[in-house]
Amino acid sequence: MNLSEWMFFYERICRDMGHSPVDDLRGAAVLAGMIKPSRQFEGVELFKKKVSMQEVVLVAPSLGEKELSFIEGFDGVVVATDSSLHVLREKGIGVDLFFTDLDGKEAILVDTNRDGVLAVVHAHGDNINRLMSVFPEMSGPVFGTCQVVPPPPLVNFGGYTDGDRALSAILESGARRVYLVGFDFENPVEKPWLYKRGDNYGGRQDGGERGTPETERVEMERGEMGGADVGTAEMEIKAGMGGLNAEMSRFLLERKRKKLAWAREIIFYLMEKHPGRIFFPALEKNQGSE
Repeated sequence: MNLSEWMFFYERICRDMGHSPVDDLRGAAVLAGMIKPSRQFEGVELFKKKVSMQEVVLVAPSLGEKELSFIEGFDGVVVATDSSLHVLREKGIGVDLFFTDLDGKEAILVDTNRDGVLAVVHAHGDNINRLMSVFPEMSGPVFGTCQVVPPPPLVNFGGYTDGDRALSAILESGARRVYLVGFDFENPVEKPWLYKRGDNYGGRQDGGERGTPETERVEMERGEMGGADVGTAEMEIKAGMGGLNAEMSRFLLERKRKKLAWAREIIFYLMEKHPGRIFFPALEKNQGSE
C-alpha cells in the first residue's frame, strides 16, 4: 500500500475513531528521535531479506489447537503480531519477526527482541509513553513505522492494527504468499495487562487507575453516549477490563470492534489488490485481526 492509498484510509479512520493526526505526528517524532538511521536501515533490509519471495504465515491472537498445529507445521516465515507473540512463546513456537505498537506483554516483547528476533515497532499518538519506556530496552534488530507522513528514518507501509499493517508491509516487501491465521474480526482481543494500576501505556504516569489511552479517551468522550442504558451492556465485558466501570467498559468494547471492522476493510482491500497472494487456511474457524 503506497502512502496515498493509506492516507485515503487514515483520514476516514481519524474521523471515525477520533484520532489526532497531530498526536500521531508527535509519536512518530518521538520514535524517529530514538532510532539511529543505520539501525533503521539494517532492520528494513533484514525484513526484506526475510520475507521477499517467501511463503509467510501471519499470526494473530485467536489461536486454537488447529491454528497452532498449522503454524508448527508451516515451512516458511512465521510473523507474529504482538498480541499473538506471548501465546506462541508459551507454546514453544518460534517466530522470525513480530509487529508491535508495544501494547503486548512488555517482558515478552523485550526478551524476544533481545534473542535476535526482528521487531517492527509502530508509533502513534496513544503509545508515546510506551515508546519512551519500552523501546530503549529493545536491544535486538528493529525498525520503526508510523501512520503519518514518515519523518526520517521511519517508514509507513500503511495499516491500522498490527495485523493489517503487517500484511501490507509483507506484501510490499515481495512475499510470494501470505497465510492469515488466528484472525477474528468479531471478537476483540483481551489485554488485561494494560488495565492495571500503574501501567503508563499512553495514560497517567503517577500510578493512577487509568492505564491506557483508550480509558483516557473515554473520559473525554463519555458525553457522546448521552443517556445510554449502560445497564443493558454485556454483563461480562471482557475479564481484562474488570477494573473499569460498566460505562467505560462498554465504550472500549465498541471502539475495539470498530478497530476490527477497519482492519477487516483494509485486509480485504489488500486481497483485492494482490489476488492470489493472501489466504485464510481452511481451519474451520471464523477468521479475520487486531
